Amino acid sequence: MNQTKFYTLPHYKEEPFVELDDEVLAVYKDKLNLVPINNSQVIIVNDKDYKIV
Repeated sequence: MNQTKFYTLPHYKEEPFVELDDEVLAVYKDKLNLVPINNSQVIIVNDKDYKIV
């Protein structure tokens, strides 16, 4: 099983999480590699790379 080197921040800028998203990013931006995605996006991982679609 492969592991990713990031943490997904789901529901980015989607209700009811809009205000919480900015807070989470502010608190953890220097501690975690966060990849925010909204409800219409997915993360495709290929080896060590990823892309948001």
